[in-house]
Parts: sequence; C-alpha cells; structure tokens
Amino acid sequence: MAAIYRKRWDIELRLRDVETTHGMEQMTVKHPETAQKTLEMTIIACNLIKATCHGAATETGEDHRVLSFKGTGHAGG
Repeated sequence: MAAIYRKRWDIELRLRDVETTHGMEQMTVKHPETAQKTLEMTIIACNLIKATCHGAATETGEDHRVLSFKGTGHAGG
C-alpha cells in the first residue's frame, strides 16, 4: 500500500510541476472551446518537453524522473 501511495504522490508532484511551469493553475479564457484548445496545446508542449527530458537523461545517464522541465535545458551542459 505504501508503494502505491508513493507512486500517486510522485504523479501529483509531476502534475503540479507541469501546471506551475506552464502557468496553468488558473485558466483565464472565456469560452470552453478556447479552454479546450489551450489544454490541448499545453499537453503537446508538455510531451515535447518530456521527450527532450528523456533525451537529456539518456545523454547524461540521469534518471529522467529527476530532471525538471527547467533542468532539462541545463542537462546537456
């Protein structure tokens, strides 16, 4: 049970990191369609950043889970 809780906590922290990094704590759009487009673009951007993170982790031998979005740009030196 403790392992499941730790995994969930890790997921919660990652989601908060994504929200904070992309300024998604509050969306200030007026229409649901705009909110949907904003969310979709954020997911695409997040996936591109995570792909970069995986590449940086592979190059440096780091665990990809310990690299932050911000740290990914610095991982290559």
